[in-house]
Amino acid sequence: MEGCHAEINSGLDSFEQPDLLQPQLVQLPETLVMGIELRAQQPNQQPNQQPNTARFSQLWNRFLAEQMQLDIADSINAERLYGLYTDYSDDCRDYSLILATEVCSIDNPLENMVGIAIPAGCYLRFEAIGAPADAAAQLWPQIWRYFEVTPAHQRACTTDFELYEPQQTSIYIALKRW
Repeated sequence: MEGCHAEINSGLDSFEQPDLLQPQLVQLPETLVMGIELRAQQPNQQPNQQPNTARFSQLWNRFLAEQMQLDIADSINAERLYGLYTDYSDDCRDYSLILATEVCSIDNPLENMVGIAIPAGCYLRFEAIGAPADAAAQLWPQIWRYFEVTPAHQRACTTDFELYEPQQTSIYIALKRW
């Protein structure tokens, strides 16, 4: 963990934009999740644009309406929901969105579900209080702005995720180590 802080903290100190939230550098252990997947393709789009918003909303609505997290026997806490962005293409434009809950095992995924390990590593955590969908929508533009003005910090394009808890939303962005 110290290596993660030593490599990145100086850049965090220089990011003084009063109109933006300040991210926190965190070192996370591996986390296992299980849920449903959608492949998002963004041809001819910038990586920070969201042309798949309607498809994502439909997937979230289905996941929540069917209470899929309650069907997962190995679920650790069904109130904590994850929105993972993973399996990125080389240019970070195409990726998989997985709506999931944390589990103790991914060995036997339910039919039409996938199990994935969120890799251990250095992440920047951006947080917001409020309704989950609203909080995430407010955070993403700030995250894109952060990476525009802080070129020393580069996304790893491995697995980024939104963590939805009853009163708080956090978005974790995986960072490259250099």
